[in-house]
Amino acid sequence: LPLQDNPLGSGLLLVALALLSFGVVMVYSASVNVVADGSWFVRQEIRHVVYAFLACVSMVLLWRLDYHRLDGAPAAAILLVSIALAGAVLIPGVGAEINGARRWLRFETGAFELSFQPSEMVKLAMIVFLAFWLGRPERQVRSFGATFLPAVGVIALCIGVVVLEDFGTASVLALIAAALLILAGVPWAYLLTLLPP
Repeated sequence: LPLQDNPLGSGLLLVALALLSFGVVMVYSASVNVVADGSWFVRQEIRHVVYAFLACVSMVLLWRLDYHRLDGAPAAAILLVSIALAGAVLIPGVGAEINGARRWLRFETGAFELSFQPSEMVKLAMIVFLAFWLGRPERQVRSFGATFLPAVGVIALCIGVVVLEDFGTASVLALIAAALLILAGVPWAYLLTLLPP
């Protein structure tokens, strides 16, 4: 919806921009005296400003995207790609180990280096896939075998690929998935079957 006709969306957009601006100021104030020399891609505060600008551009582009276009095959493709990338970090020589954890994919082009954490992509991909899959009109959300078990299989795949190196993200994925299932109308009793005895 256009922003003038969508007060909730306008509020979310302003909150996101406020948090982004606050983050830029905090990163700049914390690192401007630490690394004062060197090229822009070496200086953390400058890189953060560039990433924040790219995030704003991405947000505007995605805002104009009709999310219905992601239904079906696109949502499944995004999920499979994100899971494949999250699994790739576990391959020696492919995933980069930082601070004792192998969670990153690192791309180096000369002096410029870009690190990417695929588990963050898994979060978004799982949300998009489950939202479309559970939200279809023909979906029987209260069916244990037809809806709940397949959803648990997708969730387990997403959690399983990241839990070895990032337990925190795996826990967040589990909480997000539980919230999506409850909001879709899945009975609470089904979720209780997942608790350990």
